[in-house]
Amino acid sequence: MKETTTTLIKWSRSYSSVIVHFMVIIFIVISINITSITTIIFFTTIAVLSSPFSAHFHHHSF
Repeated sequence: MKETTTTLIKWSRSYSSVIVHFMVIIFIVISINITSITTIIFFTTIAVLSSPFSAHFHHHSF
């Protein structure tokens, strides 16, 4: 049972890191294309708000 839990925790962490990397790529592309401070603030806010939410979601999905 402990091994299964550890595997799920590792999976959810790696899954979260994939989302973070994906968001960073989008963030960089948009920053280069638009170079807008408002857009940067907007995406930073989304990243900050979605991080606790995704952790909360992973916690309850298992």
